[in-house]
Amino acid sequence: MNFEIIPTPHLPIGKVCHLLCGSIAKELQDSLLQYVDSLIITEREPKVEPSLQSHADIAACPLPGEKIIISKEQLFLKEKLISLGFYVIMQDDVRSPYPNDCLLNFINTQHYSIYNKEIHKYALFQQNDKCLSTKQGYVKCSVAPIAHNAILTDDPGIAGAAEQNNVQVCFVAKGDIRLSGYDYGFIGGCCGKLSEHELAFCGNLESHRDHKKIAAFLNRYDIKPINLLDAQLTDVGSLIPLTQEKG
Repeated sequence: MNFEIIPTPHLPIGKVCHLLCGSIAKELQDSLLQYVDSLIITEREPKVEPSLQSHADIAACPLPGEKIIISKEQLFLKEKLISLGFYVIMQDDVRSPYPNDCLLNFINTQHYSIYNKEIHKYALFQQNDKCLSTKQGYVKCSVAPIAHNAILTDDPGIAGAAEQNNVQVCFVAKGDIRLSGYDYGFIGGCCGKLSEHELAFCGNLESHRDHKKIAAFLNRYDIKPINLLDAQLTDVGSLIPLTQEKG
């Protein structure tokens, strides 16, 4: 195999080979396939409300190393992940209403965890340098990991916890990201990394009122924003990189 599992979730250091996403529009799939080798599409979550059923960050959560947690509904995904070399942990309680629909919606990298301790019982499966506790249940929706010590977020509680733990944060306004069935979507749900130095947006970053602030923050980490479509940013349930080219 010419690829390897990304050891630090959401933060590839090479070109992404396999990318996990929900059931997204064909034009968005076509755009992504210009950058990655393969898209792995999650199955719909039948027990979750319709607007979130196809969101990958509801159905799966990668952990540091080769572990990943997925909903029990994701039987095809389980077999695909095993074929890629993942150790798969099944979660059987993903369902609406909140907070049971966001049991897997947290972030756990080798450098920091962001989680709600009342909801995310798997978040500390592996200890990290920094544990950022928050009242927000939709953590991954609200956060885009940028680097080992940097995040984008539109949640004030997460932003505050990050600052207290010396994690660099770019805090942006809500309201400019589309999400069907809701007044607005979230920054973490509209993007994902394609390589160490590329962050893909589902839409055009300039449709966000804080696009200049975001672009300047990304530039500090030598990260280029990739506009996958010339349209308003859309929350599709995150783009989750799984594997990268071997170095």
